[in-house]
Amino acid sequence: SGPPDDRVAALRTFLGRYAAAYGITASDAVDLVVVADYANPSGNMGWVELEQRIHGIPVFQGTVRGGFTAKGELARTTGTLASGVVPGALSPTPGLSPEQAIATAADSVGWLAPENTLTRTADASSPGRTTFTSTTMAGDAVAWLTYFPIASGAVRLAWATEIMGDPDAFLTLVDAETATV
Repeated sequence: SGPPDDRVAALRTFLGRYAAAYGITASDAVDLVVVADYANPSGNMGWVELEQRIHGIPVFQGTVRGGFTAKGELARTTGTLASGVVPGALSPTPGLSPEQAIATAADSVGWLAPENTLTRTADASSPGRTTFTSTTMAGDAVAWLTYFPIASGAVRLAWATEIMGDPDAFLTLVDAETATV
């Protein structure tokens, strides 16, 4: 692209023009959420990162990044987006609680963390994430909702969980309806 005054607008315009190559529509490109827009300290490169969300819930690894030259030209994009998704057909409401998701994730790696051992803690710095302490794990556990792409046009609502042991830690996705890991 030519030199833009606005890297975010330049990336959105590019994604809208070539939306089919990314498996999205031009209007999907407009709905992507800005999570980063910065240049390195020497000013010779800049980046914009956009995140795909459905009903305000992030899509697992659903990001696209644009790399910009010192002149502000879009030079490259990286990342993947969930393609062919129809948001109106998806529910944003999980059938599983975050406590159930943490307990399921812990069980999947051989740890005991029954729901009744988890205590929610306040964490205003991470909206959308629920943090827990547990007497059975070495560190805090965290759960947040995400849509997990499984095929073109198909995503599943899931709980992403981080559980901490000593020295092990796990990022596990648990289906928010079926509790399948």
